[in-house]
Amino acid sequence: MPTASPGTDGATAGNCTEDDSLTGIPTIYTLLTSDVSEPVTLIYTEFNTDGSTPTRTEVLTGATNSRVGFACDEETSGEIWTLTATTSSTGSLACVLGFGGKIVAQDSAFAESNTPVDLRVDCSGNPGR
Repeated sequence: MPTASPGTDGATAGNCTEDDSLTGIPTIYTLLTSDVSEPVTLIYTEFNTDGSTPTRTEVLTGATNSRVGFACDEETSGEIWTLTATTSSTGSLACVLGFGGKIVAQDSAFAESNTPVDLRVDCSGNPGR
């Protein structure tokens, strides 16, 4: 039985809010893993009110983690939005990049071994491409 608490934290991806955004449509970065106690490195694009779109790196645990952001600058509309995750596990890892309820990109990986292997998923994309 896992000891870590599964759940969704729904943190914000940047400081641009729904009110600041161009469309009010959320970008949702979702990370799923079967090994809730193993850390996963998540890298994703943040949207800031000054128009910058830096990538942020976090190390997370839990079955489900998500980040919600709003693009607030027209220049971000054509950029590739980063969403990648890596871990070493005997389980599975998946990501989904969503925009306004639509799936922009999805990826999954799983271990075919009883010993931990390096897993990497890449859901980078842009809803306009």
